[in-house]
Amino acid sequence: MTVIVECTESNGNWTVGHRYAGRLGPGGFLYLKDDDQEDDFEWSADSFQKYGSETDEFETIWFLNGIDGVAFREVE
Repeated sequence: MTVIVECTESNGNWTVGHRYAGRLGPGGFLYLKDDDQEDDFEWSADSFQKYGSETDEFETIWFLNGIDGVAFREVE
């Protein structure tokens, strides 16, 4: 299954505002490739649910395990 996410925070290897297509894998992890066209490495992202009091809804936030400063939001 493909999940589209938008980068909301970056440490330099990802582009804020850029959308990435990831594949949902075992254990609910999302596998993503960064902007480096020469690298074929897939990063595994985990997620948590964030409650938005203004919208009264939960939003899925994806993050890279062990990597600070990188986050994505799921795009519907």
